[in-house]
Amino acid sequence: MVSVKYLFWILSQILFYYASSICITFFNKWSFSGFHFPLVVSFFHMTIVSHVIWLYRTATKSSSCKDEISWKLFFQRICPTAMATAIDIGLSNWSFMYITVSMYTMCKSTTIIFILLSAIIFKIEKPKLLSLVVIALISFGLFLFTYKSTSFHLWGFILVMTASVIGGLRWVLAQILLQRESIGLSSTLEFIYYVEPVMAVSILPSLWELKVSTWFSPLTSFWHVVTSLSTFSS
Repeated sequence: MVSVKYLFWILSQILFYYASSICITFFNKWSFSGFHFPLVVSFFHMTIVSHVIWLYRTATKSSSCKDEISWKLFFQRICPTAMATAIDIGLSNWSFMYITVSMYTMCKSTTIIFILLSAIIFKIEKPKLLSLVVIALISFGLFLFTYKSTSFHLWGFILVMTASVIGGLRWVLAQILLQRESIGLSSTLEFIYYVEPVMAVSILPSLWELKVSTWFSPLTSFWHVVTSLSTFSS
């Protein structure tokens, strides 16, 4: 029988997740309203997290893996999970440039649909009538919310819905990595250690596609001013 203390611990974790998720959502919307390079932020975030985890793992010499991850397991399990996570986060942040927080929240709530569908495909869950009813209700709610909406933006809607689809796949793949003992990633820190670097590399090509070089133009102009002044003074 599950103890009351354990249930309270689970409930507190859920409440903390909701509170932090809401804060991050509003912060992202506010920040990307003025800084129009969400994929740049996502890339540096993933890069910083991967370095912090590496430093922590090196300093504490902690590793919950039974053995080192093989290259075969790395490419077959780690890379797909990391790429799906990077796409989900990148497109979600990108969509904030076009849609409101309410639209974003409503669209992202459909992730549970794609989690269920992915779980059925990977044979983690079995299809049930109640699950199908929940999917139908969420889909109908999304239709009512977006139908003739004054704040509807097609490109933003495509971005956030694509993120929801990939997000469903992402969470199922993450569950497989963390719960299968044969893989050996029973620790979330160990999971982040392997996944975050691949996430950063996965999102890197999209930065050039969006002409991120324009982001560095103020720095380039400043450098030209400094070099011109130094040449003039000499």
